[in-house]
Amino acid sequence: EIQAIAAEMNSAKHCRRAIAGWKRNIQVKTTGGEFAMEIDDGDFRVIEKKVESPDLVMVCEDLNTLLDGLAYRGALTDSVIMKKLWIDKNMEFTTIFKLDRMARFRTKK
Repeated sequence: EIQAIAAEMNSAKHCRRAIAGWKRNIQVKTTGGEFAMEIDDGDFRVIEKKVESPDLVMVCEDLNTLLDGLAYRGALTDSVIMKKLWIDKNMEFTTIFKLDRMARFRTKK
């Protein structure tokens, strides 16, 4: 389902604009395993791999927390504040804001 949301985000010009000029490799760790999210100047990909030197590490016990945030059934920012989603660098809140913005714009073409 996260792959499908990423594909929708890549097809929406508003989403792509929200991450234009932004590059981040994000390692996501869950109880079910690890994967990566890559933001590359307007492109957003979810990849089943481990990132050697991630810019940001996200940890969530329940993958639905991340899924709901990306689907805009709740804000990722709120999940971080409520300690449902952990990030290793507070300065990467900007990346979380960008992901929230993409989630809001996902349905606009």
